[in-house]
Amino acid sequence: MKKKVWAGLLASASVLGVCIAGGTALAAEVDTHDTNVGIGFSGHTTPPGTDDLTLKWAPISFDFGSSNTVNAAAQAFNEDTGAKKYVVVSDARTTGSDEWKLTAELSQLTSGSSTLTGATLSFDSVKKGYVGTAAPETAGSIITPTAAHTATVAAASQTLTPGATAVVVMSDASVSYKGDTAMEMDNIKLNVPGGVAVEGKQYSGKLTWSLNDAI
Repeated sequence: MKKKVWAGLLASASVLGVCIAGGTALAAEVDTHDTNVGIGFSGHTTPPGTDDLTLKWAPISFDFGSSNTVNAAAQAFNEDTGAKKYVVVSDARTTGSDEWKLTAELSQLTSGSSTLTGATLSFDSVKKGYVGTAAPETAGSIITPTAAHTATVAAASQTLTPGATAVVVMSDASVSYKGDTAMEMDNIKLNVPGGVAVEGKQYSGKLTWSLNDAI
């Protein structure tokens, strides 16, 4: 059994939520353009999984802003919101293996035929507990893990390379714990080498979280 969820990864500004578009017809109209207008109330989404082992929450997107200049030297772009992000794994299985692993795979960051060669995504990570049903950013949803939370994060600081094979970011080899475990991500950065970005381009990619029922 394997479940996947995708988070958008953007090197340009983004707006989440319902889009509204409109305009006024003009007799001599020679050009037109629609601008999306939206609003979003959460930075996380609930993946559609319904099994006893499932991804309960995952980030909707990582946004690294809209730079007006091409960086001549290597630069780390901070995630725009500055907020901590979470992936929450829920394990309610009663039979079979109790192992699981969460992997992350980052696609190439592209804009048309242009690729952001050599860029990486990095973040600090720590294990947390999760309670309730509200989004992870809701006060009280993320808690200090107890001794019963047996999962481990791969490292306190993790780096993903575009186009590379999926890597394990959190796993649980225990056969005893049942419940929800969160990986908290902070200090999220897009690291871009100098001189690889093309002026006027808006790069984007895809970050795939995959939950597997075996290690």
